[in-house]
Formats: sequence, C-alpha cells, structure tokens
Amino acid sequence: MIHKEITDKVITLSCEYKDPKGGIAMVVYNYSSFFESFRTITTTSEGSYFRKLLKFIRALIIFLYHTIKNDYSILHIHGSSNISFFKKRIFICIAYFFNKKIIFHCHGAEFMIFTKQNYKLVKKTLDKVDVVVALSQSWKDFFENELLLKRVEIIKNTVPCVSDNHKEKDNGILELLFLGAIGDRKGIFDLLDVILKCRDKYDRKLRLRVGGNDEVDRLIEFIDKNSLHNLISFEGWVKGDLKHKLLSQADILILPSYNEGLPIVILEAMTYKMPIISTKVGGIPEVVGSENGILIDAGDKEQIESALDEMLAKSKDDIIKMGLKSYDKVQCHLPSHVEEELIKMYNSLLIKIKE
Repeated sequence: MIHKEITDKVITLSCEYKDPKGGIAMVVYNYSSFFESFRTITTTSEGSYFRKLLKFIRALIIFLYHTIKNDYSILHIHGSSNISFFKKRIFICIAYFFNKKIIFHCHGAEFMIFTKQNYKLVKKTLDKVDVVVALSQSWKDFFENELLLKRVEIIKNTVPCVSDNHKEKDNGILELLFLGAIGDRKGIFDLLDVILKCRDKYDRKLRLRVGGNDEVDRLIEFIDKNSLHNLISFEGWVKGDLKHKLLSQADILILPSYNEGLPIVILEAMTYKMPIISTKVGGIPEVVGSENGILIDAGDKEQIESALDEMLAKSKDDIIKMGLKSYDKVQCHLPSHVEEELIKMYNSLLIKIKE
C-alpha cells in the first residue's frame, strides 16, 4: 500500500477506470487498489462528442481549482497519442506554469507514429515533464534516443495475482483466446483469414474465442458469412467472472497486433499460466520468448498459420510447461513490485521539491 503521506500529494489524470475498458483503464484501476488515497481526475468518458467535451471541460475546471489551491505536488498523467495527447498537453502546460512536478505515463501503442507526425509538438511538450514513464526497455530507448529526454523510467504494467488459475478441461481441442479491441490494429482479421483458409485442417482440433469491442458487426458478419461457428465464437465484451472463466479455460492467448506498448491482456494471460502467440512489437518481446510462446512478424499470415500448427503439434505437457514459464516471467508485474517502483519515483520528486 502506498501511504497517504505520499498519495495525498499526487493527482492522477486518466480516462474512466472504475469499469475498465481497455489497457490504460485497467492499469489505472489496478493502481487505485494500492493507493491509500487515490485522487484522480478523469478527462474523458464514453458517449457522444458533446458528452466527452463536457467531461473534458469539467476536468479542466476541477484541475485548475486544485492547482490554484495548491493542494498537490505531483501530477501523474496517464496518456497516449492523438486526441489524448492534445488534451493532456493543456494540463501539462498549466502544471508546468505553476511549478508542479509532472509525470507523463505513456501507454500509446501508436505513440512512435504520432511522434513522427508531430515531432516538434511532442518534443516541446515532453521537455516540460519531469519524468516520462515507459512500459518497457524498447519504449525507454525510443524516448531517450528519438526525443532526447533526460529522465525516462520503466514502470511495468501491473496485473493482480490470480489464486485460481488452473485448467480442468481436456477435450482434445486447443482453446485459443483473443481479448482486445476488434479491428485491424490488433490483427484479429488476419487471424480470422488464416482460420478460414485452414478450416478443414483445424476442424475439431482448434477453437478461437473472441472477446472485445469496436468492430463487432464486422467480426460477426465474417463468422456468419463463412459459417465458422464451429471454429470461432464471439463472447462480447468480457469482464469479471466471464473474463476469469475464459482465461481459466483457454490454452493459449493470441494477439497478432501491428503495434503495442505492453498489452495488459498478455500479462493477465501469463498470470493464468498461458503460452502466448503474439508479434515482435513494442515491449512484447521482453515478456514473450521461445520458452513461453511464439513471436511472429505483424501482418504475416503464413507465420500465424505456422505458429498455430506448431502449438497443435505440442503435447499437453509441453503447453503446460510453457505456461509455467509465463507465470514465472510475470512475477515482476505483480503489485508489490510496481508499488515499490512508484514509491521510489514519487519520493524522488518530492525530495526535489524540498531542495
């Protein structure tokens, strides 16, 4: 637990997190559980453009009140690219003017692309920040080498420890699980193309369960049009008991993304002792290797097929051993380790304020 003597001096800026949808929301939700007092201002919400605008204006007013009142010392911003960055830039400029310590916690999978398109703006903004938090070594290298930032720290995404993570089923079918935004960036439709192409080969040997949001109609239309119900099922947006059930029953998590930071869903699957099939993007290669999964090139459907065939050829014991390796590698992402890193970072900034 991070005690009030620290947390009372921190305001967190984030998206809605109490009913988390997406990786950033899940990270903030997990953080809230080990802050003794979690002071947060949410800058966006679900719904219409007008509702989002009102939410942003309200957040800005609340933030200005706390800033002028001088009742915090550190602003911890969870942000990404595109509109999120433009919004958070306003808060960064205000906090900088009032001499607050600023942390920009970057979660954006497409932040490298965004930076190339808006280099001067991103550089000028992040130069006002005291600490940029990266999710992995590859992202730290990017911030230091491309943006020449002076203080970049790695704080790993955190996932809660799972006590009940054993798998009881043994029906002879390899159960694959995809959880995430349904769209081209996550590579789900590349995976569906492979399953369609190899439907006879995978019949009664493999099954994919999909949970997520966004392009749901496109997914359902693909399954219906190609009569793939025996190989693919759509589970809707999953959370709570259903999410636990799917993670407990699955043999392998598959996430053939085109770009990522370090996906929470991969870390969650690792706590459930699962091997991972994913891509060589972002921080994924730092947690997935040959001992606990298979890494492929983004967009390479032949490699997706090869990875599925390789997993189908493995024995149940081999898959269990790979899952145990995943569980070992995810230990540094559990709350106790991340709490320590946050406390060190906050204390270092609070010391600078006193100097």
